[in-house]
Amino acid sequence: MVIPEIKTDEGTSFVMVRQWRHGAMDMSLEFPGGVFERGEEAETAAARELREETGYEAGEIIELGSFNPNPAIMTNRIHFFLARDLKPPIKQDLDEDEFVEVEIVPRDEVLKGLGKAPYIHALTGTAAALYQIKNATRG
Repeated sequence: MVIPEIKTDEGTSFVMVRQWRHGAMDMSLEFPGGVFERGEEAETAAARELREETGYEAGEIIELGSFNPNPAIMTNRIHFFLARDLKPPIKQDLDEDEFVEVEIVPRDEVLKGLGKAPYIHALTGTAAALYQIKNATRG
């Protein structure tokens, strides 16, 4: 999962994706992300997913951390990255069964909205916590 940070006239914003989540039976506004391709490194996967889902390319990708999202019953890991210095978007490159709307959302709106619709994805909350830690320790 990648947090695409972008500067707008309103200040710092995030590039987010809105998509239907079948399990929740609801729309979710979340950070872009996806799965690794065979042999792919985490940072490469993050950059690819950002480009495919939003059309943006990052000038800089910073690793924020990784977690096992459900260690009680699963062995998978999720890796979180911050993307900065975004290049203007090109065309999305979505999978055949992927329907994603791109939105630019002010950072404070996202952070204040976590845990409430449309910010229902728990991993977006985890990514935001890592983002806050990174910003608190920067400087």
